[in-house]
Amino acid sequence: YCGVIFGTDLVWDETSSTWQGIKSNNKDRVVKRADDFTRLVLHTYRVLLSRGMKGTYVYFLDDATRRHFEEALTQ
Repeated sequence: YCGVIFGTDLVWDETSSTWQGIKSNNKDRVVKRADDFTRLVLHTYRVLLSRGMKGTYVYFLDDATRRHFEEALTQ
């Protein structure tokens, strides 16, 4: 099993239906300097979410992001 805490550095914007990367909420100095911050953080979460062999537990700090995942999983 794997556990992932989905922080506030990448949040789902319900008004524009897109991912929004927020550099100020990220603590990694190298990642903050990336040209395409949102793409890099999205890829990082995608890798982390796929690492559990039996399952993955996810905790969301942002309600809109949690709702987006819940809707995607029920489809």
